[in-house]
Amino acid sequence: MEVKDYQNILNEIWLNYFNDVLYDKGVITEAERNKMKHLIRNKCNNISAKNKNTRYAQMPPVIS
Repeated sequence: MEVKDYQNILNEIWLNYFNDVLYDKGVITEAERNKMKHLIRNKCNNISAKNKNTRYAQMPPVIS
């Protein structure tokens, strides 16, 4: 696994935790929580797929 994969997993965990806290505190409804879970899952899976298609990270241009 690459660093980007770990970051993506951590982002997904954090977003789902925050989503559950908002639901537990009554800030959002169950329907909103479920919609956000779906969006989080899709977004994080799309990012993972993009990372796997890139073998090497782009290097920034050299400034001289």
